[in-house]
Amino acid sequence: MSPFFDPYKNQPFKRVMVCVVIFFSVAVLWYAGMRVMSPHFKVQIIELSMSGPAEENTENPKTGLDIGCWNIAHGRGDEQDISNFRGGDIGMKIRRLLDIGTVFKEAELDIVVLNEVDFQSIWSKHVNQTDFIARTGQFPYTARQRNVDISFPFCHFKFGNAILSKFPIVKAEAIEFEPYSRLEKWTAGNHDGIVCTIEPPEGTRIRVIAVHLESRSGAVRVRCARKLIKIVKSSNLPAIVMGDFNSTSKGFPGHRTGASNRSAMDILFQSGLFDPAPMRIASTPDNFTFPSTDPARAIDWILVTKPLKIFQYNVLNEKLSDHRPVTAKIIQHSGLADK
Repeated sequence: MSPFFDPYKNQPFKRVMVCVVIFFSVAVLWYAGMRVMSPHFKVQIIELSMSGPAEENTENPKTGLDIGCWNIAHGRGDEQDISNFRGGDIGMKIRRLLDIGTVFKEAELDIVVLNEVDFQSIWSKHVNQTDFIARTGQFPYTARQRNVDISFPFCHFKFGNAILSKFPIVKAEAIEFEPYSRLEKWTAGNHDGIVCTIEPPEGTRIRVIAVHLESRSGAVRVRCARKLIKIVKSSNLPAIVMGDFNSTSKGFPGHRTGASNRSAMDILFQSGLFDPAPMRIASTPDNFTFPSTDPARAIDWILVTKPLKIFQYNVLNEKLSDHRPVTAKIIQHSGLADK
């Protein structure tokens, strides 16, 4: 008998092959099971215990609400088009998260939207980045929604959007946008969003909508913009819509339109629903958000509906991500709806 077919000599090889088959079978079954379960956990409302009471400025009490949004790029820093595994070791990434939270704290923000935030991903050593930022920025309430949710044994890729608030989040729902690829949506995830009802002091309520629109298709972004308009119109509560829209407005560099001859931001602004203050911002690098090291485009936005009005609108010169953060102070002309 040929030694190549000696059943005893090939036993180690067979055992290795059996182990490989078992490993991949377990991995596939694990992945499939977690994908089936994923929609049930798409949005979570978490209340964190803070180490101490939030600091209050009794000498100069605040008026209005201070809000902001930031695509934090998984905490990997300001380099563009690099792997999420880069950006330094876990110590450097955690330091970066703490610095992001400090930016929010020093700006005295009340509500923040985060894009590209990791909840449990291998490249960030399965650190829940939301918790580090929320605790440092003194946000006791968070709502979290996964755009990507893939799990294998000891290897997870879970990240998406988060809303951080100093006020109670009384309701949170996922927004399902049209996908770039239906196969991608069912096997990995999609650029979806969150809509939250938040209750600031005096019993008033507002809706906060976090978005991170698809970067690869202007047509998909346009359809998402139309859905956002429907969502805003579906309630009588005033709305704040903010995040990375991957779209810019007419008159700004990088303005691109599709078959409708309008970008997603054009459609949103032209709807008449939103305070037009951001459209009056000068098209200068000081107001661009991407890339953070040499800004060339405005693709991160804050929009508000009546009776809210943007009183101040700023892009912060921060390079902790490849996007710069946007902040705004909003005021109201009349009492907000309370239902």
